[in-house]
Amino acid sequence: MTNTTPDAARASVPDPRPDAVEPQMGTGPAAASNPIPAIERSVDHAELEPGDTVFHKAFGYGEVIDIDRENGFIEAVLGTDKRGNPKHRKFLFPNAFDQGMLTL
Repeated sequence: MTNTTPDAARASVPDPRPDAVEPQMGTGPAAASNPIPAIERSVDHAELEPGDTVFHKAFGYGEVIDIDRENGFIEAVLGTDKRGNPKHRKFLFPNAFDQGMLTL
């Protein structure tokens, strides 16, 4: 006789959503042999000022335009749009540096 409980039936039905794949990053033997390098977090936020150069992994190098320390934002020009105009982007400050999104 088979087990007909709802949990047993649900366990055998695949999830129809295409985004239902469980993430595999950071697990298994490959992760142990190829660790992700540590991010350098020694940024002195007090000395950062407009005109300094920053780097973003996806957008590349750019220039700091404004730092709003009271409200916690930093604005930088990183990359260009389709017409070649500079792209102004805002990030949380200093969180963008602490999380590794921006580096000096």
